[in-house]
Amino acid sequence: MKCPKCGKEMIAGEMGISANSSIGRSTLFWAPKEVFNRLLPNTLTAKKAVSEGGVQIKIGNGITNNRTAGYICRDCNCVLLDLIK
Repeated sequence: MKCPKCGKEMIAGEMGISANSSIGRSTLFWAPKEVFNRLLPNTLTAKKAVSEGGVQIKIGNGITNNRTAGYICRDCNCVLLDLIK
């Protein structure tokens, strides 16, 4: 799929969420589909997903850091997020 912002090829994957018990918050992440197929859901953490080629998606709260910017196309339901570094 071509990125609507830059025209480059996008990589398909899936979103996941894992509990981060050390700070009591959930962490959102993206990973290639084969990572989800290979690992059991209860063993897949954001850290493990990142080690397998995934990306942790940090969500800004607007207080201690900027909110996460995102865009949606209501016609095709495509969502793009600008990741916080």
